[in-house]
Amino acid sequence: MSTVQRDGVRLTVPDAWHTELGSADGVPIVAIAPAAPGAFRANATVTVGAVPPGMSFRDWQSGT
Repeated sequence: MSTVQRDGVRLTVPDAWHTELGSADGVPIVAIAPAAPGAFRANATVTVGAVPPGMSFRDWQSGT
């Protein structure tokens, strides 16, 4: 396992995963599993941004 860190965010991923740090505004870490048979590649994208005052996590999560 490898740990990557940027902008106060830390993520531990398998050694074989590809990671990108700061690839876009508000996206400190992107981690992608190696290509495997089939169309899906496991991945994790960490985003950071302000949540409007009074908005619950559930509302933010559903985009309402």
